[in-house]
Amino acid sequence: MTWKESLKFTRRIETAYGVFFIFIIALLIGFAIKRSIKTFQNFTKISYTKAVWYGDIELGEQEKARIDQWIEINNLNKFGEPKDKVYTSFPLINEVTGERIDRYRYILSKHPHRPWRE
Repeated sequence: MTWKESLKFTRRIETAYGVFFIFIIALLIGFAIKRSIKTFQNFTKISYTKAVWYGDIELGEQEKARIDQWIEINNLNKFGEPKDKVYTSFPLINEVTGERIDRYRYILSKHPHRPWRE
């Protein structure tokens, strides 16, 4: 094999490595994009269903009274959030389904750790 043939062979190998490297990078970028899209979809799914997450839990009258007392003590609005919070839509309407949400279930969805029990 002459040095020219050897040089051509070396260039072919370098080109093959370059193509392989680009292919691997493209795969990694593709997986990263796919994962980001899936994470975003899960995030939006959770944020839209968060308000009705506790829909099957019954709150007793005693716990409702504790919630009202906690709201009054902490100077919050009737939805358990700061009084100066501005809403773009009525917070007790699920924007996805259009269903009305019970005020106490809405408060529970925003405060799952139940600070009124402390």
